[in-house]
Amino acid sequence: MASPRICSIEGCGKAALTRGLCHAHYTRWQRHGDPLAGRTRAGALRHFLSKAVGYTGDDCLKWPFTCDRGGYGRLRVEGRVVTASRVICEEVHGPPPSPKHEAAHFCGKGHLGCVNPRHLFEGTHAQNMDDMKVRGRAATGLRNARYTHPESTARGDRNGSR
Repeated sequence: MASPRICSIEGCGKAALTRGLCHAHYTRWQRHGDPLAGRTRAGALRHFLSKAVGYTGDDCLKWPFTCDRGGYGRLRVEGRVVTASRVICEEVHGPPPSPKHEAAHFCGKGHLGCVNPRHLFEGTHAQNMDDMKVRGRAATGLRNARYTHPESTARGDRNGSR
């Protein structure tokens, strides 16, 4: 009887299923093109956060871990998923003045994963949305998913189809 094949990744030790890889490494290979990608090494998040809090550069500091669909960095704190810029803003500037305040970006590049503490400030949601409009990032007019063409609404056609 042939001995079972072991995953070819050093230190894994699990049974190899496909291409000499275990299920977990094969899935990472399919998703990322690398069987070792998609994982955060132990302590890497804590190390990055400590470096980010002390970052003094003027350039944006990109969040290297998980981001949401909008591009904002995310992490889990005490069982809740929170925005990375919120965690860093609180660490550097203290707690927000009120629960309605958000971690806003002077650079306007939070959607690109910026977590530079020098770019973060406490702002209200209205201030944040106004800043988005000024920078041309707001979904207004034709870019708004709820936009209907004036001619189609005159005919009573809600979604603009003829």
